[in-house]
Amino acid sequence: CMGPFCSGLSYGWTTTQVPHLQNKTNPLNIEPLSIDEASWLSSSLSLSTLFVLAIVGSICERFGRKATGLMLAVPFLLCWLLRLFGTNFYFIFVAQLMSGAGDGIAFFLGPLYITETTSVNVRGFMASFVLFSFKIGLLAGYVLGAILSYKIYAIVGLAIPIIYFAGFLPLPETPVWLVRQNRIDEAR
Repeated sequence: CMGPFCSGLSYGWTTTQVPHLQNKTNPLNIEPLSIDEASWLSSSLSLSTLFVLAIVGSICERFGRKATGLMLAVPFLLCWLLRLFGTNFYFIFVAQLMSGAGDGIAFFLGPLYITETTSVNVRGFMASFVLFSFKIGLLAGYVLGAILSYKIYAIVGLAIPIIYFAGFLPLPETPVWLVRQNRIDEAR
């Protein structure tokens, strides 16, 4: 459940770092964010999540749960790269949109993958880790925002989707998707 953790960490970044970007002397040496810009950065997370939720089911059906899970790393990687190297509000805004896209994929795919790969007797317990992972990521985001500099926080954030990708890579495709693709032998 590293996908929801990535999402929580990103939400934690928004809460702790956007106020710093409103200062004249901010970590990116950019024009201080206005109240409206800061508001857009906070709300843009949900904007892209809604769009992605409308299409992620089709992506999962076409490419599989595993491929979609691996793709989840991309928006979070882009998000953290833009936060690390952004030179103005628009870079950070696109970073927030990328984070929201990752959020939509993570919260759709996490429960789906768990449901299709675990036995009934542990499914509910395992599914609870999706929200738990998000909350741990959020808490980590608050803590990191309080103790790390902007740049170091972004570097740590950049490492998480890489770790996620490496951890998801060896996981199998779900048997349900394989059966739907008529790949019965692989589903066993």
